[in-house]
Amino acid sequence: MAELFNEYAALRGRAKGEATLNASLHDLSNTMFWPTVILVLGRFLFPRKKSEKVLDSAQSSDLVDQPLEQAATV
Repeated sequence: MAELFNEYAALRGRAKGEATLNASLHDLSNTMFWPTVILVLGRFLFPRKKSEKVLDSAQSSDLVDQPLEQAATV
């Protein structure tokens, strides 16, 4: 949205060389293209680590079999 507003302002403004539709489309494509390329390359070059699964409840850190502590009174 910010880039669309920026290009609208450039078209309405008096900036020399920036107040054309071709210049605005070029700026808009660069603004969307390069971050998308970086994001896609980042996903392939630096994949997320797979999380390890808990095999059974004995390895769980939950303390289901122990009673709850009483809340402290003030």
